[in-house]
Amino acid sequence: MAVYSALLIVYVSLAMCLAAGITYLNSPKHKFITFVFALWILAVQVLGTDMFTISFAKSTGFDLQFNRILLISFVLYLAWSKTKEMIRGERSHSYSFEKLLVLYYFLSLIVFLVHLNGVLTLREFVVVYSGWLTFGVFYFTLKCTVDEGMIKSILQALLLMGVFSAIIAVLQFSFDSNFMRIGIAREAFGGKIRSNGLFVAEYYQGYFLIPATIVAMVYLRSIALKTAVIAVNLVGIVLTFHRMSWIIALLIMVIYSLASRKKKAKPVYIVAALLTVLATGYAMKSSLDTRSSFVLERLLSDTVSGRFRFYEVAIARIQTNWLTGVGNTNTNAYYFDVLRSGQRFDSSGENVANIHNLFLNMGYFFGLPVLLSFCLFIFSMMKHFWKKALDDGKFYFIASGVVFMFICANLTNWFYLNTDVALLMAIVTSMSTRSIEADTITD
Repeated sequence: MAVYSALLIVYVSLAMCLAAGITYLNSPKHKFITFVFALWILAVQVLGTDMFTISFAKSTGFDLQFNRILLISFVLYLAWSKTKEMIRGERSHSYSFEKLLVLYYFLSLIVFLVHLNGVLTLREFVVVYSGWLTFGVFYFTLKCTVDEGMIKSILQALLLMGVFSAIIAVLQFSFDSNFMRIGIAREAFGGKIRSNGLFVAEYYQGYFLIPATIVAMVYLRSIALKTAVIAVNLVGIVLTFHRMSWIIALLIMVIYSLASRKKKAKPVYIVAALLTVLATGYAMKSSLDTRSSFVLERLLSDTVSGRFRFYEVAIARIQTNWLTGVGNTNTNAYYFDVLRSGQRFDSSGENVANIHNLFLNMGYFFGLPVLLSFCLFIFSMMKHFWKKALDDGKFYFIASGVVFMFICANLTNWFYLNTDVALLMAIVTSMSTRSIEADTITD
């Protein structure tokens, strides 16, 4: 384990050098902010481990994580930059989905205040709500600073991260499942462990490699390089053995292929798919046998029925507590609902994973007004970038594809705005608020 810890330190050092290198080569106006976002993409969950976290006294229950450092820094930057804008009399263009995001924050704050000192402690309120605000802070910081140099740096960081993490996923699956593993180890089939790559869980791996694949489809001009990078990313996605990641990756590639105006690009995805099949064939060679462990333990494993039972209970509770929800898991309502659902109950009250759906999860804990404002925000953002992709060029498919992935991913899981999947969406969508043609950034 000491060797793997040393490898993680080496990787973070490499990520810092790469982030600095691509920032220097692309010459953005805001070099330090570009460097920080590039580094975040290349090593966010590695930097979130205990090795890179500053812990204070246990009595405070607080530690200084990478994302929190960025939150504090960017809040100070936004306060400074907005003050300068007010002095100059400047105003930046705003979009309808940004106003809906502000509405979501406002309604959430009201609900949190309602539950404060009831089911929420002051510390929980500060930690959770500030975590949600990180999304907006990331978004508006990048929106205020983005230029073509920064966009290129972010896209290149995503491509590098995808390749690195996919290669590590192959090593984890083929040689040592613990190789550079920083998080949980879930079984795939036949004693094999799902590959996490450089992330704490296999679904995070999938939901970062999918955007990396979208970037490769949109950004890279070289057919050979595009094919190779897409194939490597798809291998990494396959080795997560996360079925929702498989489905979303397939849907996005099909949608992009149909929407692409360049017919010559379409064979790339066929070649990439064939290379993926060849590269992962040894892992799937028994899948044609309906009695194989791969089919029985992964493809046909039933992880849904239990969720539907809790969905039914959650919907019933939402109908009763529709205005502000139940607050959190430390309530009698949650305890009895879990028992009614027949799910295993964690007596500590920390087991919120029973509601594997962000939309039900949000309605259950925070009420329908918060849920409605969030849905309006997400779908308004999706509509905006999809229209931009159709009207103004394929560059905007990166943002619309990532928002589409976020919506689909949350049908079977829950990624609130403080999670890294949501923060990646904040980065990708905010850089896409700049009017730009795809041909000016592709290499």
